[in-house]
Amino acid sequence: MYTLKLVNMQNEPQTFSIAADGIPGLEIILQDENVMVASGAVQEVPVRLRASKEKIGAASAKVSFTVKSKDNPEVEVTETGRFLGPLGR
Repeated sequence: MYTLKLVNMQNEPQTFSIAADGIPGLEIILQDENVMVASGAVQEVPVRLRASKEKIGAASAKVSFTVKSKDNPEVEVTETGRFLGPLGR
């Protein structure tokens, strides 16, 4: 489980989409496909990732989260994290 913090520094509310990659077949699980953040607000978004253990390749793997504004195409951020695979492989 990851918690992403989305900060809207724009003067208007923004709707964001979230994507993840770094492992073949990686699935992102969100409560809502799009996240609305009020102007000047910070929104915490719980995110789960699911991947086949055969595709991970190591005890952990680097993943990237990309957040894009649906209201302003110039607003896009990518950050990295670690995906921890099952123990006792």
